[in-house]
Amino acid sequence: MSSLKKYVKLWFWLSAIFAYEFAAINFFPSLSILKYMQVHFGSLPTLKLTTQAGKRISLWLGWTGFTVMCLTNFYVIRKRIGFLQNLGNLSGWLDFHIFCGLMGPTLILLHTNFKVGGLVALSFWSMMISFTSGIVGRYLYMQMLASKHELDQIADAAFTQFKQMISPDVADELRFKALRVAGVKEGAQTLSIWQTLLNSLTGDLRLRFKFSSIVSKIPVEHREVLREHILATRRSLYLKQFQVLMGYWHSFHMPFAVLMYLIAFIHITTALIMKGI
Repeated sequence: MSSLKKYVKLWFWLSAIFAYEFAAINFFPSLSILKYMQVHFGSLPTLKLTTQAGKRISLWLGWTGFTVMCLTNFYVIRKRIGFLQNLGNLSGWLDFHIFCGLMGPTLILLHTNFKVGGLVALSFWSMMISFTSGIVGRYLYMQMLASKHELDQIADAAFTQFKQMISPDVADELRFKALRVAGVKEGAQTLSIWQTLLNSLTGDLRLRFKFSSIVSKIPVEHREVLREHILATRRSLYLKQFQVLMGYWHSFHMPFAVLMYLIAFIHITTALIMKGI
C-alpha cells in the first residue's frame, strides 16, 4: 500500500471517530466515549461535553486543526530550502502534505460546529478551495514525475516486453484500442491544456472500467505491462500541457492558501484579545 493510501485510510478512520463523537455528544450523550470516560474513569472531570463555539472542545479542535494546517507547509519548506532537499523523499512529503490538507479542514469544520459566518467564512472557504485544488494539484504532479525522455524509454521498454508476450499483430491491435480508451487520440500534442486535462481524467475513468474488457483474453501480468506502456505514452504526449497547467495551478492555489492563513491569524488574535489573553 502506498504512503498516500495509508494516509487517506488514517484520515478516514480518524474522521469517522471524530464524527461519531460529535454526533454522540449532540444527539446521543449516553453513547459518547468522552462521557463514558468521565463516568467510569474519572477522566476529564471539568470538561463540559458540548461542541458549541468558544467552548473547550471547540477550542481544542480549532487549535489542533490550525496546527495540522500549518504542518502542510513542511512540504513547501522541504522543497525550497536547499539543505533540507535531501531530507526524505519528496513524494512522501507530498503525501504527508495531502494528509494534513485533509485532516486540518475536517477538524476546522468540527470546530465551527458546522456554522460558518462572518470573516471566518472567508478563511473557511479559502481553505476548502485550497483543499479541493490540492487534489487537482496532486493529480497534475503525478503526470510529471518523469521527463519526456524517461517516459519514452519506459513506454518503449514496456511495449517491447508486451510484444514478446503475445503476437506482434495482437499487441498492436490491443495497444491501439487501449490508447483510445486512455484518452490518447490523433493530434494529442496539439490539444489545448483543458482538452488535455479532460482527456486524461476521462481516460483514467475508462481505464478503470473498460480496460479489462479489452484485455480480458490475456493474462493479468500481460495487462499490467500494457497499462504501463499506455500511461507512459500518454504522459509523454501530454507532458508540456501538464507543465503549463501546473503553472496555472500554482497561481490559483497559493493566493487562497495565503488568504486562509491571514484571516485565520486575524480570527485567532481577535479571539485571544476578547478572552483577555
